[in-house]
Amino acid sequence: MELIRGLGATLADFLARYGLLAIFAVMLFKELGVPVPVPSDLIMITAGVQAGLGDLGLPELTLAIWVAMLVGGSAQFLIARRYSGLRFDPTQVAALEFRYNEVHRRLVGQDDKTEFVEAMVALHSAIFGLVPEQAHPSAEWRVQANNTVDLITLGKSTDVEGDWQKLEELLRRCYRSIREALTQQRVMTHPT
Repeated sequence: MELIRGLGATLADFLARYGLLAIFAVMLFKELGVPVPVPSDLIMITAGVQAGLGDLGLPELTLAIWVAMLVGGSAQFLIARRYSGLRFDPTQVAALEFRYNEVHRRLVGQDDKTEFVEAMVALHSAIFGLVPEQAHPSAEWRVQANNTVDLITLGKSTDVEGDWQKLEELLRRCYRSIREALTQQRVMTHPT
């Protein structure tokens, strides 16, 4: 407890000396993923106390934290987007994910999973930038994985441990097929 009080006092002195610039810089570094040895909760609580005491203006404090989080979070997003190779539209993918869940729920226990496979093809195509023919194998494996999970969760599995192992293997096959399709796609678009 003494450590926290000492850290809080040190942080309060630091914030009193450097003000909003310090809060902005520390929060920006944290949002960028730079390790800062002070928890952001403690920074915001201390800053809030200082705003309550009148040492910092609440609108300015709110703006500094908001801008730091927006800039840092956006930078992380752009870095991840650039180096991940994924270029999907979040609104489209969310709608396809919703469709996948709705179709899955509706077809649980039914033999014909054609619509479910189609929903998975659309989702995997959108997320990974594959044409439907490339996404079809992963969709098939994923639907089989979902069928296996359904057996377990509905209490219809006769070998729960074996089905969990089967599920893991089906998911591996699903994602291996995606990796293979992406590799083929790269080779075809960037031959050496």
